[in-house]
Amino acid sequence: MKKILSCLLGLLVSLVSFSQNSLFEELVRKSLLYFEQHELQKFEEVYPSLYIAYLKANIPSYQEAVDAANDGNTELAISHINELVDEDLFIDEIENDENFTALHKNKTWTILLEKVQSIKDSYNEKIRKELKDVQNRDQGIRLLYLNTKNDSLKRSLHSYMKTVVDQDCSTKIGSILDKYGWLSADKIGSEANETLFLGIQHVDNLIVQEKYLPMLRSAVEQGDADGWHLAFLTDRILMNQGKKQIYGTQKIISSDPEKSYIIPLENPDKVDELRNSMGLPPLEEELKEEGISWNIEEYKKNSAVIEEMYREYHERTNSKER
Repeated sequence: MKKILSCLLGLLVSLVSFSQNSLFEELVRKSLLYFEQHELQKFEEVYPSLYIAYLKANIPSYQEAVDAANDGNTELAISHINELVDEDLFIDEIENDENFTALHKNKTWTILLEKVQSIKDSYNEKIRKELKDVQNRDQGIRLLYLNTKNDSLKRSLHSYMKTVVDQDCSTKIGSILDKYGWLSADKIGSEANETLFLGIQHVDNLIVQEKYLPMLRSAVEQGDADGWHLAFLTDRILMNQGKKQIYGTQKIISSDPEKSYIIPLENPDKVDELRNSMGLPPLEEELKEEGISWNIEEYKKNSAVIEEMYREYHERTNSKER
């Protein structure tokens, strides 16, 4: 799941640059309009669609499949779609995707749909679809937030995201975890499996996060969840406690690069070794994508300043929650 992982990692923690298209921009416009007019029912119907539109604009195999279909190259288009299906992507959208209408009369299209149905039949579809809805809300609201320029509106969206969307999502995921445990990807699909983690990661409720951390740790040990899920949640809990992190997954990102920094590390000398054990790339590589330079000696030299910035951030965060 390298393609989906790269998309999700960006959305988890910071502002990212990504391709947009007219559909995405129209969904953003409509979502903001409904939110500003307090038409929350319509708002809830629209903004979750942002996530699928985002993936379609940013996953190369999808764009390559569309281009091949438009060029009349059915074999190449089907090949790219199979790549997507093998990664558990768009299995609910492909059949009715208008970009692939030209492929419908080909026998390989029927075979493809049979493959998709076979995949769905192997999953607990009820739980998978519930988690798909959670994923679309969780990621859609974050994409909308990142694409909102008005500061006042952005603050209102953030409040709605944390107090409504994240609370709803974590409650639904908690009920699934309490009843079924940490379901593996072979039971619900890889996207739904990642959503179990995302809902707990984003709620920023220490009681909830600490409750499910042991379950996630056990799932990783049994191969039912990815190591990077555990790395992110472990660091998030430590950050919410005002402590130093282990894996370097948590950063404070500002529009002013001078005010962006990585949350203090427990062991900077071994952070890449620890990240590698969880399936994460070297810290320098990840931070470069965030616009933050990484030099371990510079970090050590400036550690006192970084720790003071972090202490002040944690105090401000706690005071807002009181």
